[in-house]
Amino acid sequence: GLGSKVKTPAFLTPLAGKPAREPRWAKVDKDGGEIQSITGATISSRAVARSIVAGYEQLKKQLNSQQ
Repeated sequence: GLGSKVKTPAFLTPLAGKPAREPRWAKVDKDGGEIQSITGATISSRAVARSIVAGYEQLKKQLNSQQ
């Protein structure tokens, strides 16, 4: 389906190199963010954006607990 397009380079490449310290950019365009949502697959696009933020927060917690 359309949601499978979130695995394509066209969707993922623009996400590379974004600042991990500021995951505020990790929202789809329909929600005021920088991630171009896939037409007809906004829910999948939002899921990817939310998982980026959740992954960053999880990593940050683990790194802080090791200090």
